[in-house]
Amino acid sequence: MAPAPYCDSCFKLFKMLDACPRSYIFDEDPLLPKILEVLWVSASIFPWVIYLGLFLYAIFARTSRVFFISLSLMLQQLLNDGIVKRLLAESRPSGACSTSYGLPSGHSSFTASWAVLLTLEWLLYHDKVPFKTGRFHGLLRTIGILVTPLIPISRHFLNYHTPKQIFCGLAMGSVVTSLYFYTMMAVMHKDNGKFWGSKIARLFKRLGIKDNIVLYGAQLEDLLTSQADLEEQQLNQESSDEGTTPLKESYMILPLKKKIRYYLWKKLPRSMESSGSSEKRAHGF
Repeated sequence: MAPAPYCDSCFKLFKMLDACPRSYIFDEDPLLPKILEVLWVSASIFPWVIYLGLFLYAIFARTSRVFFISLSLMLQQLLNDGIVKRLLAESRPSGACSTSYGLPSGHSSFTASWAVLLTLEWLLYHDKVPFKTGRFHGLLRTIGILVTPLIPISRHFLNYHTPKQIFCGLAMGSVVTSLYFYTMMAVMHKDNGKFWGSKIARLFKRLGIKDNIVLYGAQLEDLLTSQADLEEQQLNQESSDEGTTPLKESYMILPLKKKIRYYLWKKLPRSMESSGSSEKRAHGF
């Protein structure tokens, strides 16, 4: 399969990023095709911009959410580009400025993974989850979701993928990320959050990572460092005299909304099953 003539004159960086513009478009008179070509090239570069942004954010912010998102994107790329593409070994469209395999589309898989993850966070996470309370979170999330359809569209117009390769990439990213999200939520909710609070929270603390996905709390808005602190208090109480004043009922506010959590696992922590008005006032369930 011979590349198109304009591929040889493509700027090296654009060629490395699989985002070569079709140079002959800029030789034509109409302005609209030129504007669209710039849009398609920008959209094809967008995944790399997100990766760079996540990398820088992980270095300076060090939060659990950025690692959660990064792991999801890297997992889908490893499966899509490193395994499935090599197994299917389907060529790209004739004249494409790339000699690598094209099925499924890696950009499209990224698109689906990114959009699915942001949408699941938006619809399923409780509004009290720490990162959702940020001032610009809603705006950035909306922009992040709205611009993603431009990525797979650009792959078709820049002649890097066929429609079949694009749709397979979208399906790949959607399935992998949905399974990843469910698995991570199952881990977080294991033993009603006891595992995450006692094991993962300690690991994050040692690594200097702020957990901004899970919020730790008690009935009267008394914040705990981790579930491990609660367990230590419980042990101290059990070893003390019977006349000791009992501890306040404490629990972890886990990421998923109450109804979603019940729908997925058909069980809730005892504190969530109770109809205590103090809990509802404190946390807005």
